[in-house]
Amino acid sequence: MRRTVAQVWNKQNHRLTSTYEYENENVYKACPKIIEEKLMSKAQASYTIKARNNRGVIFYDYRS
Repeated sequence: MRRTVAQVWNKQNHRLTSTYEYENENVYKACPKIIEEKLMSKAQASYTIKARNNRGVIFYDYRS
C-alpha cells in the first residue's frame, strides 16, 4: 500500500490530503477492514472528513 500526503493551498489557508494506492486487488479488498478498525474511529473523533478533488504539493510519500 502507498500513502501520499499532499498540501493544498487555498486563498487564505491550506489543508492536507491523504491518498491511498493499493498494489493489487487483494490488498484493496483487505485494506478497508484494517482502515475501519485502526484509523476511522480516531479520525472521526478528531476530524470532519470531507471528500474533495484537489491538486497539491506532495511532501510525504510512504510505500510499504
